[in-house]
Amino acid sequence: FGIDVNDWGTVVPGGMLINLTDYERNRRVATELRDRIVSYRRAHPRRPVHLIGHSGGGGIAVLTAEMLPVEEPVSSVILLAAAISPTHDLRNALDRSQYGVFNYYSPLDVLLRAGTTVAGTIDREHAQSAGAVGFTRPAKLTGDDARVYDRKLHQVQWSPEMRHAMHFGGHMDWTHRPFVKQYLAPLVTSVSTWRFDDEPLGESTRGRAAAGMESDTP
Repeated sequence: FGIDVNDWGTVVPGGMLINLTDYERNRRVATELRDRIVSYRRAHPRRPVHLIGHSGGGGIAVLTAEMLPVEEPVSSVILLAAAISPTHDLRNALDRSQYGVFNYYSPLDVLLRAGTTVAGTIDREHAQSAGAVGFTRPAKLTGDDARVYDRKLHQVQWSPEMRHAMHFGGHMDWTHRPFVKQYLAPLVTSVSTWRFDDEPLGESTRGRAAAGMESDTP
């Protein structure tokens, strides 16, 4: 496995607000990242690619996935405390991720409750973020679109059991090494062993992602 870190944030001191509010800049960042992914996928068509984003980076991950060609999907999109609105329409991102979007969120995340209500989310809504309250399927969706949400959106809420992995519900706790080792690494390595023609994941995978346990390929 290889890890490519994309440091997308502005270098301006105190740039967190710029990272959240400069939508056009963020679209350009997502376009550049999309191009890098497509180039890699075409050079290595059978290798898995996972988009993982924390906080504002979760919003960038969604914007990037939405721009991918349908024929060049990533394996998964993993969101950690994503600063994006809970009503964001994920259909394009779901269609372009083979095994769907995994949204890890915590109701205890004050920054994504009060902070993005005031400053706004990556997609420029003034609301509590999906990284705090989870995504809500748009009410207008019916039929196949609704079924795609049900099959490919995997939401994992913070639970007290995660304290054993040094995650106490805070905004930065998703990046703590014990949590990554116990919860995220097994998920990524398991998904990476599945064939690209496998069916999207179901409830059993949501349970494993929440429990942080390794398991055999279903």
